Amino acid sequence: MKKYVHFWTDDPYSLLNLLAQIYYEKNIDSNEAYPESTAYTFFDMLCDEEYKLNQEEWIDICKKYQKDHNQSGEFLIGENDDQGQYFCEQIQQMERFKKRKLYYDLRGYSEFEYFVYDVSQEKIYPCNLGEHFKTILKIIDELYLERVEKMTEEQLDNFVLTNFKLYGNTYSIMSYAKDVSSVYKL
Repeated sequence: MKKYVHFWTDDPYSLLNLLAQIYYEKNIDSNEAYPESTAYTFFDMLCDEEYKLNQEEWIDICKKYQKDHNQSGEFLIGENDDQGQYFCEQIQQMERFKKRKLYYDLRGYSEFEYFVYDVSQEKIYPCNLGEHFKTILKIIDELYLERVEKMTEEQLDNFVLTNFKLYGNTYSIMSYAKDVSSVYKL
């Protein structure tokens, strides 16, 4: 393999970004194993000037790379799928990536066709067709049971209407609010 040395200065973070872009384009974009929301989020984080990773974020990723690979100081970067994969995995773990992916999930690009979105937890709970009600009850039992047992029917209706959003079905959240109230009626 021929090595080239160049004698001009590059922004190392733009090179890291380029390396991650190459991996993204080869392995994530248009790969059916990834939901569209993931591909769109990677595009934003690597290509869109408004959402693109900044220098501080790349420094954090590089420090983690050095620690994980027992390196100190400078390290070589190149068209290396292992490095690109590592960088993309680190980007996916960022809170900013997760919030941006959620943005696309809630606009219909999720890996799940049917789900309940818990607004206060900012979490998606997948379900099957016709199982939104059962999923809401499960969420309430796991996270909110003590809280809802003390509510009036009106408060519980309001809680369900403001806390949950349904995706992928033809029923409104209002129809489920009354059903939830009947289950947890005091």
